[in-house]
Amino acid sequence: MGEFLRNHLTLVKILFVVLIVVLIFVAIFIAKKLEGAKTRSEKIKKYVAIAIFSGLSVPLYLFAKIPFPIFTFLKIQFSIVPAYIIGFLLGPTSGALVILIRTAICIPFTKTMCVGELADLFIGLAATLTSSVIYLRHRTKGGAAISLVFSSVAWLITAVVANIVLLLPFYIKLMFNDNLAGFVSMLSSSVSSINEENYMLMYVLIGVIPFNLIVTVACSVITFIVYKSISKLYRNIATDNKRSEENLDNSSEKE
Repeated sequence: MGEFLRNHLTLVKILFVVLIVVLIFVAIFIAKKLEGAKTRSEKIKKYVAIAIFSGLSVPLYLFAKIPFPIFTFLKIQFSIVPAYIIGFLLGPTSGALVILIRTAICIPFTKTMCVGELADLFIGLAATLTSSVIYLRHRTKGGAAISLVFSSVAWLITAVVANIVLLLPFYIKLMFNDNLAGFVSMLSSSVSSINEENYMLMYVLIGVIPFNLIVTVACSVITFIVYKSISKLYRNIATDNKRSEENLDNSSEKE
């Protein structure tokens, strides 16, 4: 299977993108059902905001990366921050859409045969949906802090479970042709005590947990600091646009 996927990587990318696109349309359909009788202009503003924040998330994912000191193939990046913010502003489906759109755009640039993108998709959806659902019910500064704490917990649990159950076996199969010794050799070059008996536990304890803890705390802190300013800016723009529309409507009525 690993050999087949390596030989048909383009097909894998296409299928992955198709899956993400389907999920995007499903999320849009759910959003339409949940948003009720919003005006057309309000819907347009919402989708423009989603597009803008998705556009911010993509370069943060592709270019703004810092190698994790212990295992340098793990990259610290902050692309989930725009998803957190749009989730706070517009709700869970909007945050999920940013994650899905970012993933679909970044798949063609994968260097991990889509394994890294799959991991970030799982983690991004779990963290964004958790934070935005909680904040939706508690729209205060304290609510934002609590939602980010719970999203960090969801992030870590998802990262650990996904790595053990799916991502690590998949990565070894695809990147090392199912050669466990090759993967262990890569890990032991950074931490000499890692061997074929303890590699899973050691990788989770030394790599997965501290790496994801650093990223989730950093992204949560950044979101908490900048969200209110961006929220005020968004509300002001929305208010100005609403006034402009009302003025146009009044002018039309007079004519």
